[in-house]
Amino acid sequence: MTTLTSRQNAIISVQNVETYFGGKAVHQGISLDIYPGKIVSLIGGSGTGKSTLLREIVGLLPPTRGEIFLFGKNVWRQSEDKMIALRRRFGMLFQDGALFSGLSVRENIAIPLVEQTQIASPIIEDLVDMWLGLVGLSVDTGDKVPSELSGGMRKRVALARALVLEPEIIFLDEPTSGLDPINARAFDKLIKTLSESLGLTVFIVTHDLDTICGITDRLIVLEQGKVLADGAVKNVAKIKHPWIESYFNSRADH
Repeated sequence: MTTLTSRQNAIISVQNVETYFGGKAVHQGISLDIYPGKIVSLIGGSGTGKSTLLREIVGLLPPTRGEIFLFGKNVWRQSEDKMIALRRRFGMLFQDGALFSGLSVRENIAIPLVEQTQIASPIIEDLVDMWLGLVGLSVDTGDKVPSELSGGMRKRVALARALVLEPEIIFLDEPTSGLDPINARAFDKLIKTLSESLGLTVFIVTHDLDTICGITDRLIVLEQGKVLADGAVKNVAKIKHPWIESYFNSRADH
């Protein structure tokens, strides 16, 4: 059983979460604790509730039963003001980037700073330019609109926006989806570099086997509403289970 002390030490704690949609069980008692400074990936077959669990953790969708803690705080028992403060401590990169098409790259990245801080405009501009550089984009990219960028560049812009408030955790939902292999691996390398240099905890929902094998410190597998496996990638890959064997054997098809 997870103790209160260990739960408070965990940066993310999911306790006995059950989720039902229309009477159908998606999660059937999921429990896991994630500690700071690691890249953790969540995988599982279609319909296993990976993205649903992510939305529950960040406070977008309530579980049917169970408790979820971020930074030792119960996500679903916070007042709106306290939840706003909690959200400032993590960043979120949605699968499609969710950039505003009518705004420039610079304006997109600046949104969290404009909406959630009292920082003066000239300083915001400097911070945006700094983050453009940190995600591997030129300052000139800030003047473009999303439609003028490649898929890989849009992902980097969305990542810069997710990191601009300097969060302690970054949540990534299928971050390499839609990218060609070269850009996908470049994005993985960027995530690894930022995690190490900034001390970021990274939580990734993904299907990408190369992401799993390339940058993941800890792998969690969901199956039939429960945690099937949890550990180092090399250890999970050795588990004799049909889905896990099929998943890791798929590398031979690449």
